[in-house]
Amino acid sequence: MRFLAGTASDASCTAVKLSMNPSYVADISTTPGPLFVVGVWRSGTSLLYSLLNQHSRIALLYEGDLPLLWPLFWLKPSENWLAKWNFWNQAVTRHRIDTAQPPGDFKDLRGACEGVYKHYANTKGASIWGEKSPTFHDRLPYLAKMFPTARFVIIWRSPMGICSSMARAARTSSWNARKGVRHRALMGCEEMQHGRKWLQTHGRQVHELSYDELTANPEASLRSLCDFLDISYEPQMALLADSDRSAIYQGEHHILVKSTSIAKAKDHSDALSLEFKQKIQRYMTMWQRKFSASWPPVLNSPVVDCREPSFIERTWDRSRYNALRSADLIVRMSLRVIPIGIWRCYRDFRERRYRAQKPSGNGA
Repeated sequence: MRFLAGTASDASCTAVKLSMNPSYVADISTTPGPLFVVGVWRSGTSLLYSLLNQHSRIALLYEGDLPLLWPLFWLKPSENWLAKWNFWNQAVTRHRIDTAQPPGDFKDLRGACEGVYKHYANTKGASIWGEKSPTFHDRLPYLAKMFPTARFVIIWRSPMGICSSMARAARTSSWNARKGVRHRALMGCEEMQHGRKWLQTHGRQVHELSYDELTANPEASLRSLCDFLDISYEPQMALLADSDRSAIYQGEHHILVKSTSIAKAKDHSDALSLEFKQKIQRYMTMWQRKFSASWPPVLNSPVVDCREPSFIERTWDRSRYNALRSADLIVRMSLRVIPIGIWRCYRDFRERRYRAQKPSGNGA
């Protein structure tokens, strides 16, 4: 979740309908969709998004996360759902979604998501529509049930790489500095594995790749992905310099994806505490035994600590993980009933506190 990163332009989005091109919607109605690009935070989803969206037939939203804001549509759509969505993460502003049409109605969450996705694809003349978001990593069955014809692209990165990158990003990003966010990312690796297995068991279309492979040989990874999508590979996909990255959040933690060339992130494991690194090693040991060949090879790297987490550690870690997810749900539910002005004050307070604390980034 990109928490409450709103702007002053929120008011202009109140109770309006996205302009739609009916003939275009009909043209893409036969295309399987949506396409969801998913991975745990800091696993290369932004890079993959930037490369995929250079294809002439692909237009994905960048971390809109509207499918998770179901409280705005509970029982009936909130009158200002579009304004609150934009306040949540600036999705309307970042994607330059046209809100100039008179007020209209989206009767449910699925209809709103599909309308937004197709509207954005319409601006590019693309036929493959959907979204990239790491926030979906623990919601794969939920998305598959909402969209029975959805296709999924899952990108994997080692838990050590994910957590150390988050710790490094915490020095300049308040979201990555949130308490418990790296713990949730670690546990989320297994959660995404369970979601992946659910998709495959239920016959859903899933394609997997690794961050290491994407950065080492982008053309090979993208050609394989195009085969999965049943489209022709386009050479510009492997060139980052000309990619439209205007929808990606500003910040030093996105410096690589906003550069002119594809590069693998440096090792920042020194940003993690020794205690947390040992926890990662214990879980990797357990996952190697538990999932064996069914787990993507990217996670089957050598481990230092051969011990597995104890029953007590696993129980505590799972309880903490569930509590963090529940807290996010409470915030999303509160978004419907609490005025934007109050949320804006809280967001400003939290940003000031983050700047005052100057986090080192080595916690969990």
